[in-house]
Amino acid sequence: MFWITLALYAYLLMGRIDAQRRQLDFRSRFDALTGLLNRHGLLMAADTMLDQSSQTPATVLFADLNEFKSVNDQFGHSVGDRVLSEFARIFKESTECRVCGRWGGDEFVVVIPHAEPALIQRVIERIEVRIDTWAQCNGLPMSASLGVAHAPADGTDLMNLLSIADIKLYQQKIRKQGGLQAVPAMRPPTIVRSSDEPQTT
Repeated sequence: MFWITLALYAYLLMGRIDAQRRQLDFRSRFDALTGLLNRHGLLMAADTMLDQSSQTPATVLFADLNEFKSVNDQFGHSVGDRVLSEFARIFKESTECRVCGRWGGDEFVVVIPHAEPALIQRVIERIEVRIDTWAQCNGLPMSASLGVAHAPADGTDLMNLLSIADIKLYQQKIRKQGGLQAVPAMRPPTIVRSSDEPQTT
């Protein structure tokens, strides 16, 4: 009986240790707020996808929310967190790619393999339409600037590709300046989930 009890205890202990190990591994690679890959997870996944030896073609989209600070300032961080979560949902669903994550703050990254320019343009348009629909439903000045870089032409690792995409993102952000209207101070709006938005054609 003693040895049976000891064996059972060891089995349960090993199971608990393994569960904790898996939980720590998940936390090290995924963002707690959005459920997307975090920066560490993105770098690991991109290293696998962007195989330098084979010059694997891929496209990196770098997204940055416009006027996000004003959302936090006017409505509070809880609404800001919901905006980040909903944008993350829109970004991932629109790109339909597994290597999609939150780079940090209000910056997001996706790596799309073997994508033709026409497909990338459709993805960008899909993101913009869904963001615009969400913003109109919720009365928030939510929009995003997007920068694009292509492997291997612009680089063969994520950091180099992001530096190129960031330049293009900044150029787009400058073009959009002045186009966003500030929302007057008001009570935090009711947030509509992106899955509940009207479908666009």
